Amino acid sequence: MRPAAKVFQNSSAHDSANMLNGKVMVFSGTLSDGQQGIAKLPATEAYLDREVENLKRIARWPELQNCVVLLRDIGRYDNQDRRMLILQPVGCLIPYKIEMDALLDLMKQFAGIVGQLAARGFLHGDLSYYNLLKRQDTNHALLVDMQTLTTLAQAVETGFITGTPLLMGWNVIRKKGHLVSTELESLFYVLIFVLAGGWFCLGVTPHLRITTWRQLYLASWHLTSSLHVF
Repeated sequence: MRPAAKVFQNSSAHDSANMLNGKVMVFSGTLSDGQQGIAKLPATEAYLDREVENLKRIARWPELQNCVVLLRDIGRYDNQDRRMLILQPVGCLIPYKIEMDALLDLMKQFAGIVGQLAARGFLHGDLSYYNLLKRQDTNHALLVDMQTLTTLAQAVETGFITGTPLLMGWNVIRKKGHLVSTELESLFYVLIFVLAGGWFCLGVTPHLRITTWRQLYLASWHLTSSLHVF
């Protein structure tokens, strides 16, 4: 297992919602072979093991090879005992000023990915703005963050409540569980979010709280990030 310093020739902080709530650190940089990559340091070893398991599972599904950011390697963070994921390819956030045709095309691609996961019997569980990326040079959709991936059967049986508060489906907010329909509902909210100008339309940054008419549901969860506008 290689130290991160040997994996990356240079690195910089990667814009990530998860960096704001302190649960994970994400860096982008150049790998030792000259290719671009992402280094992700999950909050715990258990989270890392879960994501590695899910990424290895997806690697066996050929229909998802070009639309998911996959595991390239496992390194160590700052020469410490903590492990970190090395991921490829590198994507970018959907720009707020994207052309409408391009945005709708991306949403159709993501809906197709949701369908492909469902056909395999799985749900992503956290379809948020920061997990729906595009390739840097093309309008090709890239799905990231497979930590919350779970089976449809388990989601129905356990209720499976997870996601980003701003973009959760109503059934998830009401603790009625996660279904394929709530995945597509989250995609719809991301579409509105981008069209409205993202965080700028709220006049706040992602880590600040605001109170909305949906707060009645979210407040009961005692969430650290209780932001929702839909």
